[in-house]
Amino acid sequence: MKRSLTIAVVATLLCAAGAAAAAELKVMVTGSMAAPLREIAENFARKNGHTVDVTAGITTTVTATLQAGEKADLIEVTSVGMDQLAEIGQIRSMSALATVP
Repeated sequence: MKRSLTIAVVATLLCAAGAAAAAELKVMVTGSMAAPLREIAENFARKNGHTVDVTAGITTTVTATLQAGEKADLIEVTSVGMDQLAEIGQIRSMSALATVP
């Protein structure tokens, strides 16, 4: 269920960006979501002319990368990872859908 919801959310976010001028989007993902999100991103880029940079790693790597100052348009990590990111102020919300400050 979480996987389907995440894929649907990512697809919606990427499609919403399609209406704007060509953009470069940064996506950070973990675990089993890396392959499906890469596929969605590649299809989106091909159809809309945007560039999508998908970085995959474990939650601790994604968290460390964000703490080092790198920004992302979309972050997909475990719920524990989302809690950690909220605690250190890297995301605004504790909800399943969180935005980067």
